[in-house]
Amino acid sequence: MGLEHFAGVELEERNKIEYLYGDYATGDYAYTIIIANTTVYLGGAEFPGVPEDRTIVLPKVSNMIVSKTDGGDIFKYLVRHEFGHSFGNLDDEYVDEDSACLLKELNDGSLSDAPKGNVLTYNPGSWFEGARYVPTGYWREWEDSIMRSDYYATTFSPKQKEIVTQRLKEAIRCNEY
Repeated sequence: MGLEHFAGVELEERNKIEYLYGDYATGDYAYTIIIANTTVYLGGAEFPGVPEDRTIVLPKVSNMIVSKTDGGDIFKYLVRHEFGHSFGNLDDEYVDEDSACLLKELNDGSLSDAPKGNVLTYNPGSWFEGARYVPTGYWREWEDSIMRSDYYATTFSPKQKEIVTQRLKEAIRCNEY
């Protein structure tokens, strides 16, 4: 498809993903991983319906695109991190002013003002400030997790895990494990 990243992808391209991969969905939930063979480290993910104004039409599929520069720890981290976005609907928890600036410049609705469930706009006590690409104004549960790490975190924080577990329960319609 010629895609490496979701940031700035036009609605027509997102609809093409739904057309190509969404029709196999037999229920309310399906998942697509697109691996881009590239030497550039990039990832991107989207949970259908978020953001409402820039998503695939009648979504059936959570999508993620990951670049595969190698099969090592960085690739494994990237897959887990993008899964957190696309299936868990989790925010990034790292600080990256360039990304914040780029998303504002693209003005594509990729980052709404309201944080997702793993990030708060206040400190409930013992949380760490800095998330959603900026150093202040947002708090995260752990110092380092899959949604923050620079390639080496191996797990979700308890709050992130709670969100992903609940989404899995809803997806498979199971109340107990």
